[in-house]
Amino acid sequence: MTSIAEQEPRKPGFIAKLQDMRLPRLALDGAKLAHARAERVNFSHSSLRGANMRGADLTDARLVHTDLSGADLRDAVLAGADLEGAVLAGARLEGADLRGARGLKAAMLDGATLDAATKLAPAIRKAHRQRAQRRTAP
Repeated sequence: MTSIAEQEPRKPGFIAKLQDMRLPRLALDGAKLAHARAERVNFSHSSLRGANMRGADLTDARLVHTDLSGADLRDAVLAGADLEGAVLAGARLEGADLRGARGLKAAMLDGATLDAATKLAPAIRKAHRQRAQRRTAP
């Protein structure tokens, strides 16, 4: 398993490679992880508030009870990620792929920014739309 210390130094075009790492219970607020390769990484019980994870590959990642509020997850891949109890308030999810994400509930998307390109399981998309309609109904 690769440690963070073994990663290449930051340079233009560098992409962090975190696959299969265990990084639970860390404070990573504001981390710059855009386009990171983080498949199967364990960020459970961590704080990634305001982190830049735009375009990151978080396929099958463990984000159980992880605070992602205000995080930039635009165009990120979270297919198969475990989001049980994660906080997504204020997160940017435009173009993100959340199909097959485990533990994701429509209520978790309240306050997050989604767009037509955000990929959700049909049942989650439908429930999210219904919640939005109820909030805007007179």
